[in-house]
Amino acid sequence: MYGAYFTAVPLRFLCLRLCNFSLRWCGCGYETVNCSIIVLINQVWRKISTLGLKILIMKTQRKKILIVLTLIFSTFFAKAQFTANAGNDTITCEEDTLQLGYFPSAYGGIPPYTYVWEASYTIGINTFYASTFLNDTTIPNPLLITQLSNLETLTFKLTVTDSLLNVAVDSVTITFSKFSILLVDNFATINQGDSVQLLNTINGGIPPLTYQWTPNYNLSDSTDEYPWAKPDTTTFYICTVTDSNGCKTSNGDIFEVYVNPSNVIDNSINSKFKMYPNPSINELTVEYLGEFSNNLKIEIYNTNGKLELIKELNQLTRTTINTQHIPVGIYFIVIKNNQEVIATQKWVKQ
Repeated sequence: MYGAYFTAVPLRFLCLRLCNFSLRWCGCGYETVNCSIIVLINQVWRKISTLGLKILIMKTQRKKILIVLTLIFSTFFAKAQFTANAGNDTITCEEDTLQLGYFPSAYGGIPPYTYVWEASYTIGINTFYASTFLNDTTIPNPLLITQLSNLETLTFKLTVTDSLLNVAVDSVTITFSKFSILLVDNFATINQGDSVQLLNTINGGIPPLTYQWTPNYNLSDSTDEYPWAKPDTTTFYICTVTDSNGCKTSNGDIFEVYVNPSNVIDNSINSKFKMYPNPSINELTVEYLGEFSNNLKIEIYNTNGKLELIKELNQLTRTTINTQHIPVGIYFIVIKNNQEVIATQKWVKQ
């Protein structure tokens, strides 16, 4: 008959004494004997993360004890080498596609790995977590898919666990470069030959900032924050701002300069026009309460200065314009009388 048993032996301060194929334990209250071979394993735990020791002892009636020692080293110095790498701290632009994590995001240990990305941001009564910002919180290199408008920085924590349940942690901080534009109608109406100083209402970005006005048409300096313009014809100037990280405004700030070639201008006329609804979808109604009754023209320009619609009117008291074919966006309505600009307003097409 054969009998067998299995025991798992802790490694720390373990002392095995082998004597003439007999097994004795020491260091745990057992007597010591004279031995020809001493195997001492002491403080191994500091350098070896996992050491499996199996001792299988099989007894027979005719034979002495047979000892089979199987040492299984699952990881050698694994704990010291196992690291997570969430990548370098990064500044990202609003329109950028950002991928988190280093390549690779885990090193050492024993694969396969499991990944967990964590983050939290609270505004008011609402708290947003990593799943709001990332396409997947359980992969090594997720994509940043969401940016909140008022969020400046956010730290993501990466926790990696290997197959032996060793854990490594790292973090990365993302700084968001954002711009905002004050929604005001920046425009001026001048007589031909006059000049006007352009203003921009762009805020944000990471200083220092650089400015570029287009078109570079009769400007004192197209890279100045507030240049002077002296156009001969009506011109829409667009200001694009770039910050120190290379991030740019997604939509440039617009300053409309309307040039009146007749040298006659009456800014009070503009207040007599009514355009509604604003914003609108498929129709725009224009009313005018004033002295002009003929040779009127309505022009609609997009933010790049492109003429989207022109409509001539024999008289203008109230008219409705079909705007179905005009794409969604921000536009400028210009009303002229005999080529003279008499009114301008901003209109939003939804």
